[in-house]
Amino acid sequence: MCALHRCEAHLLGSVQNALLLFYLTFKSKLQFEFSCKYIAFFPFRNFFVDLQRKKSSFFMHLYRFYVKYLSIALILISILLPIQQAKSQINTDRVMSIGKNALYFEDYVLAMQYFNVVIGAKPYLAEPYFCRAVAKINLEDYVGADADCSLALERNPFIVSAYHCRGVARLNIGKYEDALADFVKGLELDEYNSALTTCKGIAYVQMKKYEEARKAFSDALHKTTNKGPIYIYRAKSNIMAGDTVAALDDVEKSLALDKYDADAYAFRGMIRYLKKDFKDAVADYDEALRLVGKRADLYVNRGIARYEMNDLQGAMSDYDAVVALDEDNVVARFNRGLLRMEVGNWNGAEQDFAHVILVEPDNDMAIYNRGIIRSHIGNYKGAIEDFTNIINEYPDFAQGYYARAEAKRRRLDEKGARLDYNTGYVLEHKQKEEKQDSLKTRKKKDKSIKKYNRLIAADPEDEQRRVAYKTNYRGKVQNVNAEITLQPNYIPSYYADKKEVGGVAYSLFVKHVEQTYKLPRQLYLVTNTEKLSERQVYEHFESIKRADSKNGWVDKNKLLARALDYASVQDYAAAYDDLNAYVQIDKNEPFVYFFIAEMLVMKYKALGDGDENAMMKSAILKLALDNYELCERLAPDFAYCYYNEANVRVMLKDYSEAIVKYTKALTLSPDLAEAYFNRGLTFIYTNKNDEGISDLSKAGERGIYSAYNVIKRYSENKK
Repeated sequence: MCALHRCEAHLLGSVQNALLLFYLTFKSKLQFEFSCKYIAFFPFRNFFVDLQRKKSSFFMHLYRFYVKYLSIALILISILLPIQQAKSQINTDRVMSIGKNALYFEDYVLAMQYFNVVIGAKPYLAEPYFCRAVAKINLEDYVGADADCSLALERNPFIVSAYHCRGVARLNIGKYEDALADFVKGLELDEYNSALTTCKGIAYVQMKKYEEARKAFSDALHKTTNKGPIYIYRAKSNIMAGDTVAALDDVEKSLALDKYDADAYAFRGMIRYLKKDFKDAVADYDEALRLVGKRADLYVNRGIARYEMNDLQGAMSDYDAVVALDEDNVVARFNRGLLRMEVGNWNGAEQDFAHVILVEPDNDMAIYNRGIIRSHIGNYKGAIEDFTNIINEYPDFAQGYYARAEAKRRRLDEKGARLDYNTGYVLEHKQKEEKQDSLKTRKKKDKSIKKYNRLIAADPEDEQRRVAYKTNYRGKVQNVNAEITLQPNYIPSYYADKKEVGGVAYSLFVKHVEQTYKLPRQLYLVTNTEKLSERQVYEHFESIKRADSKNGWVDKNKLLARALDYASVQDYAAAYDDLNAYVQIDKNEPFVYFFIAEMLVMKYKALGDGDENAMMKSAILKLALDNYELCERLAPDFAYCYYNEANVRVMLKDYSEAIVKYTKALTLSPDLAEAYFNRGLTFIYTNKNDEGISDLSKAGERGIYSAYNVIKRYSENKK
């Protein structure tokens, strides 16, 4: 591996730099409407510094008040008014203004809800599609951003920013030639646009056309007074071309313009590290940390430079500082684990690698290193388990066989040890020696098991994961690690789940049930019921007690009401019994079959995740499917039944039929976000990642914020 390999941790930011450049350009143009006048804000970096100093807290509070109460009003309008009436009464200019406010303050998911309203009312407008694309690109939904920009340009082919945005989205999904074409088209409309010219240079870098990239960056320097960042971009292209002298010269020019640019010092530190000037590299990282305070990637890379200088104590203190900032930081934990192994702190090293594996269960290098540690401290059984996992994943990894052979020998398994040793010996001599680079680091994304003992160089883009507000629905929600699991079934309940984005399902069918059976409370379909208060639980038990006192009654209305009471207090078996009693009286109520199926699913979940009772659990789910089908025959337009049935089919691993049912649900209810999310996951389960990511994008667009984290993770896996 050449010197370029090491610097890619920093250079990976090139595509993200294009994103930042687009966002800076777009954001600085936004104006935000408050009650009676427009206020133009400064470009966002300076503005947020002011916010942190509480100089602009009035506007932040005003914004939050404004968005909060207009959000409520808007949602009420869209729910309570008939669709055509709502469309006619929506002030789309006002809604667009609120959406832009949300976009500026990084409430991307909320912003999309406003743009969706405008698109629903006036689908011929280009601007809401473009603004929704900006929200998506900040959520790293690049496929969705590409599609929305295309829709905007279909309606108005002269929006320069849309070409810019689409180009950046295409850069991030590897469509470099298409991205370049967008930047060129944008420059045809605005030839003096320095941001587009810079992005053109970044596209050339990704296409490995370094000379064209340098020309583009040089051209961009003539189009702007803000030259510092462009010198850094050109320095990166020089590094990729192998010209560290020119790269260093460009960084010096950038620092001459702005001696307080921490990123420029960090980049110069990286160049000096490549030149093996470790002392000056450490000095640059020192200065960067002095300017920006505690930042994980700077500590990690300074730790690596210190390690090269044999300053093991200094390197260890840097990794300790990162773990103090973020205990789940995989890079720092991994590097500290290697360092602890080197100094003989085996127990501490095992703890670090165990934590890495807890955060990233498929981190093979951590598993292998833990195996080495376990073998050293006498846990041979655990070591053999770790080495076996690695050998199963990498059957040609000779060192793995040698390590397992030694662990088996110490457990007195001479036959197994001899077999592993011979296998390793054959592999080692069959494989040609690979030329290794002299550096002792690797990128985090470099998964070569042969580099198990290398320190990881930090990527600033991976480390700077800070969300503007402390809520999972705001900011860069794609960086909030979400558990990858299906959205739950819709179940009948008296209690609505309180979502910040989106709401409970509204169904005329369920409304009909509520009115027909004269239920004592309003009935909802929800994916998550709120926890009942002590008083609410008492009320349901009293209702059940009153029903029990009427011995011998067989009123089907009261059976259904009592079943809902039982379900509310989580006595699903009793609810199931009442619903079966109902069916003996009336076999033509589709809602009851739907309700029975949900009680069966609850019974299935109560049996737990183990393999015991596997046949019973499978039978329960198949019985639930029978009830869904009965409901569908009687109510063929009830979308939520098809959705729930699809979820159960996924549980049974019947993925093809699940996709059919999700599709049917979406045909009946095109905005059913959970169906898009779950169909997207099901596509991914069947190795159809493109279709899956497209569906997840639609789910995110409709308010399921966790879709963006899943998109990000599976997009990275594709890369």
